[in-house]
Amino acid sequence: QQLVFGIKTLHSFTQRESPELLENSHKQPIVAVGYSPLNNTILSAAGPSVRVWSALVGVLTGVFEDVAGEGEIISSMLMDPRGVTFALGTESGRVRLHNATSGHCLRELSSHRSVVPALAWFGRAVVSGGWDGRVLLHSLRETPGLQPDKHTEIGRASGHSGRVTCLAASDNLGLIVTGGTDSTVRVYNASTSQLEKRLLHNGMITAVSILPEMGLIVSTDISGTLFIWAIKSGGARYQLAAAFRHRPIEWLDR
Repeated sequence: QQLVFGIKTLHSFTQRESPELLENSHKQPIVAVGYSPLNNTILSAAGPSVRVWSALVGVLTGVFEDVAGEGEIISSMLMDPRGVTFALGTESGRVRLHNATSGHCLRELSSHRSVVPALAWFGRAVVSGGWDGRVLLHSLRETPGLQPDKHTEIGRASGHSGRVTCLAASDNLGLIVTGGTDSTVRVYNASTSQLEKRLLHNGMITAVSILPEMGLIVSTDISGTLFIWAIKSGGARYQLAAAFRHRPIEWLDR
């Protein structure tokens, strides 16, 4: 098992080893790292460029300069688990799909009006969240009669009152979960685009995750609190299961 992380330089270490610096690292802060287990490839994004690494030997195998467009700065990246494509969000609000081998832009998706800090896969679609408060579900299916960048705005009338900071999606559960600067986590039904639940925090949401096999949503905020929400059937579908603040502070009956 291997962990890869970076601030400006990329590091790699296993459970039995100390961190190893990867040469030819970025000169700017790294905003995202992606890994494909099928071809043992790591992608890292910083500034205007994406770098391709071999996860087996830790060497640089490719560089895609100005991959998001001339003058664009990458704010988020999402790698296809198959290692075939990757999606980029930019500080100007663009969302693009690229070939992971050549770096060539395959699709220019519908844009946000500001920074795109979060991307997630939803089946054959990409979900993007922006500082404009919008969450867009981009269809990647090119069907006759439809524009290639056909998209759906999730929760148009029930979105965040501030910026979207993070998101997660589960095709199996049909859910899209977003966090924002308004101290809320919002759970949407992806089929209807409607809000199912608003979950309250004590500060700006920094990360959200869905664990479909366990029926859980995990969210954290800037105060250092981590909440675990159980996804139930019936009326009270989302219930707080546990809360932590550096150490467990409270357990509730599921």
